[in-house]
Order: sequence, then structure tokens, then C-alpha cells
Amino acid sequence: MIKDKIAGKKVKSLYFYDKKVGEYELKILIELENNIFLFFDSTQFNLLYSNEILSQYDWKLYDLILDYAIKNVKEEELRTYFVLFEDETILYIYQKIIDLENWYQDFNIVNEFSPDYKDIKEHMEEDWIEEV
Repeated sequence: MIKDKIAGKKVKSLYFYDKKVGEYELKILIELENNIFLFFDSTQFNLLYSNEILSQYDWKLYDLILDYAIKNVKEEELRTYFVLFEDETILYIYQKIIDLENWYQDFNIVNEFSPDYKDIKEHMEEDWIEEV
């Protein structure tokens, strides 16, 4: 499992790439200590052990300091994804449907002070949500 391979490694930076053109183009890159990257490619998480991915997309740096390690990574049937950090902050990736032909993935980072935190956390903790 991914969480076992990255246990204890603190997050250094979070980057994202998103074209929002009606298809899955959201990509998220979480840089961890020791040149390890957790890469979300719109459908799954992968671990990368080099920074070559930084030159492959027009990444935007997410303006938030997450000086914590990742506690867990979960997914719900290739539709919804969760990254839980040690301080209980959640990176939440979801589909946003506008109409039959227009939809995209989006993400949000929520903490205990966010209005939708409780709902997102309860969703993440449902029995059918699988650890990655």
C-alpha cells in the first residue's frame, strides 16, 4: 500500500495541473521528503522517485503549507479520492458535472474549520472506501 511506503515522510509542496476541458485532466503532485512524489494522474495514485515529473506539465504551486506526513490515501471506485494528513486535514478530489458533455475533476483541501469537513470525513470513512 502507498501509505506504508510513505509513512512518516513530511509533505514539502503540493502542485496541481488542471485544464478543465470536459475530461479527466486533473493532476496533483505531492512532493515528500527524500525526493519522493505522490502523483495523482486523474485516475490513480502512483509513487515516483525522481523529480522528472516537474518538467512534464505546467504545474501550479498550491499556496498552502502542509508540514505533515500523509496518514492515509483512499479512493471510491475511480470517482472520489482522499488524502488524509497527520493533522486530519483532507485533500478531497471529486468529479464536478455541469451537464451531459461538460464535467471535470476538482479538488479541495479541508480542515476541521471548513463547513463541509464533517461530511467529507464521514464519506472518506465509509466501509466501501478503499485504501490505496
